Amino acid sequence: MQASEIAVATVRGKTSSLAKQAIKRLSEAKQVGAEATELASAVGTVELLSGSDKKARVLFKHALSHPNDNSLAQAEWAATKLKLVVDHRALQTPLSYEANSHNAYRRQEITAAIDHAVLWAKDEPFASRPMDAQCYLLSLEGRYTEALAAAKVAHDLDGDDIGPALNLLFAQIQAGDLDDAMEDFLRIGRHPDLKLHATHYLANGGALAYAMGHIDEARLLYQRAIKSARARGEPYSEALARAFFARIATHVGDPQAHAIVNEAADAVPRLPSAGAIYVVQGLVDATKRKELEATASARVAKRAWHWDQITNTLMMLDS
Repeated sequence: MQASEIAVATVRGKTSSLAKQAIKRLSEAKQVGAEATELASAVGTVELLSGSDKKARVLFKHALSHPNDNSLAQAEWAATKLKLVVDHRALQTPLSYEANSHNAYRRQEITAAIDHAVLWAKDEPFASRPMDAQCYLLSLEGRYTEALAAAKVAHDLDGDDIGPALNLLFAQIQAGDLDDAMEDFLRIGRHPDLKLHATHYLANGGALAYAMGHIDEARLLYQRAIKSARARGEPYSEALARAFFARIATHVGDPQAHAIVNEAADAVPRLPSAGAIYVVQGLVDATKRKELEATASARVAKRAWHWDQITNTLMMLDS
């Protein structure tokens, strides 16, 4: 119950009153039991988001001493920021579809990531996150009709939340549903939380302008989206804006597409998005593609978890 309360507070952008006490107790503990695995991962997430990577690693180590599907999924989510690699044997934890999907995504095995996300959605049919994941992963592969179907389900599950609405808008644009897309673009522009999602909104505006043949306006909107991401400290959003800017510019025949692709290829290795690298890989020559693939591979090989089958524990290696 404590883990659930802390997790809900974190999603709402708040810190639970229970977190401080749990962090102190679990950080000082030499080991924790199976009953505390989700509590440890919940407070580990709090510490990671607050910038305390060292404490977060300790807490995730406790969480994974008796892993279940939820604590493993949170470890996989933390893996990118903490430079961790989750052992494949650990991913055999029952019902760990979310963790497997994210692990495959980081390794740029996008088809496998989609397959796991489908199983994740079947396991959690009332949750929007697995459908959001499917929309994103399908978009990376350019499977926009399927992405639109997933985005509609996620949007229906999440109500009027602006995040799923923006994902749905992008899928509509790329699937060619421009009448609804224009109407939704104008409607979202009046959303009270728009400022918090300015980068995504501007990028969607660029995609919509490209789809309508307004190339100069599209280019300007994407450039504004990138500038917004950098000003707001949103490296993931910047990476994806650059990647899809390059892909769509190439697809519509923007006269500046070659330069846009080159800029994206130079930028995405410095930005923390496996998805952006995946998209740009499909736009460059073989030499540059190998460089990008090497960058993606290096990111999943810096730190490792060791699976001890005898004790059924997952231990983080220090080297």
